[in-house]
Amino acid sequence: MFETYLELVHFPYAKLPGTEQAISESMGVIRDTRALIVDLRNNHGGDGDTVTLYMSYLFDKSTLLSESYDRLTGKTTPDRTRTEVRGHKYGEKRPLWVLTSSGTFSGGEAFAYAVQTLQRGTIVGERTGGGGHYNKVVKVGRHFLLSVAVGMTKSPITHTNWDGVGVTPDVATSADEALDAAMMLARKTMRDAK
Repeated sequence: MFETYLELVHFPYAKLPGTEQAISESMGVIRDTRALIVDLRNNHGGDGDTVTLYMSYLFDKSTLLSESYDRLTGKTTPDRTRTEVRGHKYGEKRPLWVLTSSGTFSGGEAFAYAVQTLQRGTIVGERTGGGGHYNKVVKVGRHFLLSVAVGMTKSPITHTNWDGVGVTPDVATSADEALDAAMMLARKTMRDAK
């Protein structure tokens, strides 16, 4: 198989029963492909642990993706890929393209930013939405919730994140044209590799 397309529209809670198994199965389907396109154009976030789990399949060894600072505790926690995953890793030798849009947000941006800053792949599409801090939701009344930023994620490479500015694509194109652009890049890369 030449290149494979994987669309991730949400990162479900990693500790839900079946989440790890489903991720393992989806990554197992693509394990023998020569190139991978991950579509995050409709991804609005989700669980950071699930982002890390997906990223664990894309790196050969434990890799520091980011550090999370929690204002409530004052602690900084490293976020590393796993050395072991269910099934087989895709690895870091095969090329990767990640599609983004202005609607890509939060966890989708964390995935794209790590791919970009760690030089694991190429971001194709639009600048993302810019949600780089994480929130805690507090009930403040019978019908009201308050969402307050309580922490931030930062890259070990840039020492900052994408909050308020978004992830700038390596190859800028409209979201509608991002898949075609990535496929052209993938085919050119494969031809040049021969």
